[in-house]
Amino acid sequence: MECAFDVTPYEHLVADGSAEFIRACLDALEIEGEATDWSVSKFCSPFFATAPLDHFRDRFPMAWRIQVSLSVAATSRDSMFDVRDVDLVDSTAGWAPDEWEWTTLPAVVIGNFPLGNWVNLETASAAELVSGCASVEKLAARQWITQGRFGLGVVGFQDEARIRGLTDTISHCGAQTNLWQAIPPSRLKRPKRGH
Repeated sequence: MECAFDVTPYEHLVADGSAEFIRACLDALEIEGEATDWSVSKFCSPFFATAPLDHFRDRFPMAWRIQVSLSVAATSRDSMFDVRDVDLVDSTAGWAPDEWEWTTLPAVVIGNFPLGNWVNLETASAAELVSGCASVEKLAARQWITQGRFGLGVVGFQDEARIRGLTDTISHCGAQTNLWQAIPPSRLKRPKRGH
């Protein structure tokens, strides 16, 4: 069984992820089973921004995508896509001067699509933007939500139009594009049979 989740910085950085750090992440997510293997990839995304601040590091915070192979099936899918700040130092992380460098990070636009809203991406304007992505992941999440992860590669931050354009587009398609943005309860209702 495999699971994946995002971790945002607390006071320390993440590198390869020590066994103790990965265990702490799984405990925070209430996921049982032992981690037999894992990978960590660093990226940035407007999904984690807490406010429309002036600096791009605040508008597109750093985060880490952690993928874990488990010894048993995961028992908690309900929180698998939540961000958790783990108050534990990853012993594999160093303090190189460029560790906090944003401009070399791949950008990922994340959207949580309620019910059948994913189909809205098939409109001509949305499809054109999505087709230009380096990668697109469609993940089954919780409470009738599909999470889309749209990788743009390393775009730098001289021009944010591409990130903003894609974020606005999937937002207009009905997606939650920021972790702190509420999804209206009406969108989370289970669709009636035959619809």
